[in-house]
Amino acid sequence: MQIYEFDEFQFDPSDGRLAGRAGSAEVHLRPQAGKLLLRLLAQPQTVVDRDALVAEIWGQNTVVDFESGLAALLRELRQAIQSLGGNPTLIETVPRRGYRLRAEVRRVENSSGKTKGPGGRWKRSAAIAVGVVFVAALAAVAWWRNGAGPEKVPDRPHQLAILPLDRFGDPDHPPAQAGILLADGILAALWRTDLERLELIGRAGIRPYAGREDVVSAVAADLGVDLLMEGSIRFAADGWQVDLRLLQVPPGRVVWSHTLEGEEQVLPTAAVASALVDQLEQAWPKLHKQLN
Repeated sequence: MQIYEFDEFQFDPSDGRLAGRAGSAEVHLRPQAGKLLLRLLAQPQTVVDRDALVAEIWGQNTVVDFESGLAALLRELRQAIQSLGGNPTLIETVPRRGYRLRAEVRRVENSSGKTKGPGGRWKRSAAIAVGVVFVAALAAVAWWRNGAGPEKVPDRPHQLAILPLDRFGDPDHPPAQAGILLADGILAALWRTDLERLELIGRAGIRPYAGREDVVSAVAADLGVDLLMEGSIRFAADGWQVDLRLLQVPPGRVVWSHTLEGEEQVLPTAAVASALVDQLEQAWPKLHKQLN
């Protein structure tokens, strides 16, 4: 199996492993991010247009917001390169044309695979490999005893998408678009708050997923998000109730929730959005550590 060497990195397409050549750290790219990198590696120093990348990643029969999905994958790939000590500008955006990998690329045989040849040669190679592993293990033990440890790869920013909130209650209760308006208000409030290591996906990016039963897995797979916000608004004669939930995806586990109630007949969208984000801001430091 061949691996690719470019700049100071090695990429193994068989398992999506991207590593520094020094071997000090590595990350495993999601399949779609791996497809993106492999397509750029196939034509280094050459502008690859968006249509070619979209066809490589999603094929022809997938319904997805390709602009947002491609942007999310490019952001994920650049962050992976940066987390390994590289320069994210290795992947260059060429306005109105596409993207280019600014590096020379070499294909080399994966040295971790078995070598074909006579039995004696394989046995000698195996013995050498065992010896190398044993020496490496001894060195690792000594390293840990001296108080050292593996270099920690910086954690990636979380990607959050916000779904329009479901609306229940009196069908004649205005406004009909309360769920969308509140989702937009929450997005705007989060943008102003600027929570640590949290990046936001705009509503246009998730519009193609409206009404899908598999929205959690689809948004996670196509847009690269790992956090999803959903909830509901309930209207009644004596007021309203908003329930908001933050999900870690996949698999859709609820990691935070909050409920607000009011007696007004009209939902004060801006005030409710601000109050909900204030609650999330207070919980975020602890929540951020748990998510990592």
